[in-house]
Amino acid sequence: MPVADGRVVSITAPRVAAPTARPHPALRDLAIGAAVLIACALFIFVDGATMPIVRWDESRNMVNALEMRASGWSVVTTYGGHPDLWNTKPPLAIWAMTLSTRAFGATEWALRLPSLLATLATLTLVMAFVRRVSGTMIPAAGAAAMLALSPGFFGEHAARTADYDAPLIFFTTLCALALFDVLHGRRPRVALAIAAAAGAAALMTKGIAGAMPLAGVAVYAAAVGRARRLLRPRVLAAAAAAAAASTRG
Repeated sequence: MPVADGRVVSITAPRVAAPTARPHPALRDLAIGAAVLIACALFIFVDGATMPIVRWDESRNMVNALEMRASGWSVVTTYGGHPDLWNTKPPLAIWAMTLSTRAFGATEWALRLPSLLATLATLTLVMAFVRRVSGTMIPAAGAAAMLALSPGFFGEHAARTADYDAPLIFFTTLCALALFDVLHGRRPRVALAIAAAAGAAALMTKGIAGAMPLAGVAVYAAAVGRARRLLRPRVLAAAAAAAAASTRG
C-alpha cells in the first residue's frame, strides 16, 4: 500500500484460528461407554482367568455342562451320568455353558464366558438407562463402574465364575427396565414383550429367584401412582405367558 513518501507498506490480515471440530455428542458418549465396558471386561476377565475352579457351586455346574456337551441337549442336568438331584435348577444357564464349550472347547474360559457376557450386558443396560434418564454420560459411566467394582457383582458366584447369578442379574435387570417403560411409556407393547421374554428367561435361569425383583417393581409402581398399569389385562397376560414359558424347562 503506497504512502506519502513513496514507500510501499504491505498490510497482512490477522490470522484467524480455525474453529476446533468437536466430536458429535453421540460419538463421544459411545466412546466413553465403550471405554468403560472394555475397562470392566479387563478387570473382570483378567483376574477371573487365573482363578481356580470354585468347588461350590461352580465345579458342579461345570460338570453338568460338560456332561450335557458329551451326552446331548436335555432339560435335565446330570452328574455322574445320572439325573442331578442336588442341582435341580432350570437348565438355561447350563445350556449357555454347553453351547459355549461346543463353540470354544471344553475349557474353564469357555464355561465362564456366559457369565462374563451377561455381566457386560448388564453393565450396558445400566449405563444406557442412566444416560437416558439423566441426559449425560458422566453419571451413566459412574453407575456402571460402581456396579462393576461391587464385590457381590464381580466376585464368586457372579461375573467371574460359571454360576447362575450373572445371567440371572442380566435377565432380571432387563425385565425391570422394560417394566419401567411399561409404567411410563406411551406405547408399552414392545417393552411389555421384552419384559415377558426377560422374565421367562430369568425363571428358566434360577427358578422362583427370577421373580423376586418383581416385588420391588410393584413397590415402585405403587409409589409413583402407576400400580394400575401392572394390573391391565395385557400385562397380566404377559406375566402368565412368561410363567407358562418357563415351565417348559
